[in-house]
Amino acid sequence: FNVNLFPPATPYQISRAMPSLGHTLIQETPSLYKNVVQPFIQNVIDSGSISWIQNLIEVKKEKERLLVNHEEFIINIDTKWRSHPPPLTTPREEWLNHPSTVDLYCLGIVKASGIATLRDLRQKHVP
Repeated sequence: FNVNLFPPATPYQISRAMPSLGHTLIQETPSLYKNVVQPFIQNVIDSGSISWIQNLIEVKKEKERLLVNHEEFIINIDTKWRSHPPPLTTPREEWLNHPSTVDLYCLGIVKASGIATLRDLRQKHVP
């Protein structure tokens, strides 16, 4: 059995953990992005519900999951990677050839403000 515990779970966490009933394919046009998707993303940003991202960038939370802290980005162990060695008790040197790295799952976050999605990336962001 694979069990995820979220005590106490918020309604949002419960909805994310529920199985989906199916998939819908939507072809996003520039107009759909500008009029629907972008306002939705901005609403999420304005609500403050993504403050966890700033906490990760500032290394205030999940310090044990931090793999790389570069001046322009961070790379953390994603919570979806369940087979990793215990981050608090396993020295990082032992991770290099650890068997669980075959299914490594990471989360990369850029530190530059103003980048909310891949669509916000421009040539100036690429070295």
